[in-house]
Amino acid sequence: LNFIVATLIGVFPDDEALVFYCAQALLFRHSLVDLYRPKFPKLGVTVWQFDRLVEGFLPKVHVVLHRHGVTSEYYALQWFLTLFASDLPQAVVRRIWDRFLIVGWQAVAQVGLALLYEVQDSLQGMDTCEVLTFLKRFTRSRRYEAEALLRVASAFQVSHRMLSELEAAYEARSPGDPA
Repeated sequence: LNFIVATLIGVFPDDEALVFYCAQALLFRHSLVDLYRPKFPKLGVTVWQFDRLVEGFLPKVHVVLHRHGVTSEYYALQWFLTLFASDLPQAVVRRIWDRFLIVGWQAVAQVGLALLYEVQDSLQGMDTCEVLTFLKRFTRSRRYEAEALLRVASAFQVSHRMLSELEAAYEARSPGDPA
């Protein structure tokens, strides 16, 4: 939550009350609070949804990650918990948040897919250790231009309905089912 509040302070440096009210709106109106509840139930759903989206939209990435036993739980948790504020430059984060405030969680999924799309060829031929290290660091070592990233992101046709159906499928799984 620190990264979210820090981003808001950057946007509204002279108005602590506005930072508080914006953080409150993100938490409650945009369901961010559900990621931070005990045992992080929404985070499990979000990770599972994203893994299914990677499987459907980025099969090359999915094959590499599956081969190495890597799920988005390893590399994307911070993306979801901080809405990318921990990994991307503030100017890019603010544009992502603009989209998030308009369309919700589909923007987060689309940006995550766009980030992986940009590096899908780099993942080919890496061993497990290299993949793990690369996925943890690549967003901080590359330069991103907000509009270009959002253009790539918008090419992924992730809908609210799709996310709802994936959430229902997650809830319908047997408790022991990993995928």
